[in-house]
Amino acid sequence: MDAQKHIGFEIKTLSNLIRREVDKVMSPHAHDAATANHCRIIGFLYRNRDREVYQRELEEQFKIRRSTVTQTLQLMEKNGIILRIPAKHDARMKRIVLTSRGEDMHLQGRACIEAFEERLSAGITKEEMEVFLRVIQKIKDNLNQ
Repeated sequence: MDAQKHIGFEIKTLSNLIRREVDKVMSPHAHDAATANHCRIIGFLYRNRDREVYQRELEEQFKIRRSTVTQTLQLMEKNGIILRIPAKHDARMKRIVLTSRGEDMHLQGRACIEAFEERLSAGITKEEMEVFLRVIQKIKDNLNQ
């Protein structure tokens, strides 16, 4: 089978294209070298601001290594985007909370993300999108077995 017909190759290529485009789209709105990864974390924290979020949840949610999350959070804290607050039940655990600056960044970036999603889904019917999402879920399920 041709390498370009392999599912893994196609997904990796698509992922690279999306990452580059998101970085390009977000760069005019980026603050202190915020990356697409920062934006995804900011969005997750914003959507979950009514509950406690810890580093482990970010690792699991985004399927990224502990060291990567640690490094990312350190930079975000340095840039005033998040605070790490000791948990009441265990001071070794740190809750991750957006600062007002982080919330502002989320709101500014949201419009860009919505426009990008429209670009990604242009020309794709509702039925095609449903099939695509089902296939993606099956691939994820296969990898989690």
